[in-house]
Amino acid sequence: MKQSSRLESFGKYDDVIYRIHDEFVNHPEKTYTLADLAQKANLSVGTFSSYFKQIYGKSPMEYVLDHKVKHSIIL
Repeated sequence: MKQSSRLESFGKYDDVIYRIHDEFVNHPEKTYTLADLAQKANLSVGTFSSYFKQIYGKSPMEYVLDHKVKHSIIL
């Protein structure tokens, strides 16, 4: 399930943020921390969180939690 509305563009960070988003959407069974996600993007926690929220409308951890809840309901 991909997020269809990508609101902002951050140039070189777009692809890595989308890739990280797709990773936790496709693997909801894994545990993610904000620090882990930011490290994968090679960004600070604050910068990653800010970019992610501007693109997806929620903080990374809110988004991960919402996705896990939706996934568990489906199961």
